[in-house]
Amino acid sequence: MELNNPSETIRNIVESASVLFSKENSLKLFESVKTLNFVPADSCKEGEELNKALEKEQEEIKGIRKETDFLSSEIKKCEDEIFDLRKKKKLLLEKIKEIRNEEMPSAEDQETLNKLKALCKLYKNVTGIHWDYSAPETTAKGYIVGPLKNYVHAFEFPANSDLPSKMWREIEKSSSEDCKGKENISEVFRKAFEDC
Repeated sequence: MELNNPSETIRNIVESASVLFSKENSLKLFESVKTLNFVPADSCKEGEELNKALEKEQEEIKGIRKETDFLSSEIKKCEDEIFDLRKKKKLLLEKIKEIRNEEMPSAEDQETLNKLKALCKLYKNVTGIHWDYSAPETTAKGYIVGPLKNYVHAFEFPANSDLPSKMWREIEKSSSEDCKGKENISEVFRKAFEDC
């Protein structure tokens, strides 16, 4: 029953009550009903709309809470993954350091390397041979510089058993004319290389 006119509705209630109750009780009922506040039909519609809006907001809040919980769990997973990756990185860096330390020559090996480098430098200075290390392994290539005069000569020989004698001839050619006959340079160089 829609309550368009509150006073008319009250009269209807009182009339119905007078049939059931005595006149005195009906008047008391009438006075009680007068004090009631009746809400017009439009207000009920607004209330329903407000309830619907409230329910919608509550659903949105539930959705946001659900999404927030999901994102919080994802953040936790990411933080755990970052922690694990940092741990792996630390282990890998330690392993790299360990491998580098293993590859580093010992003090004894380093001393031997330094002596060999010095010896190679001495041979290079004495013979004047400058090797081309980019040449194929089957070829001995480079140039020779004469120690006593302005002599530079390029060479390229196949790497075979005849290579040492060819190199000695190159060294001999690079020697000064003044030295020929006074000392046997090729024999001196041969002996120096044989001792190595």
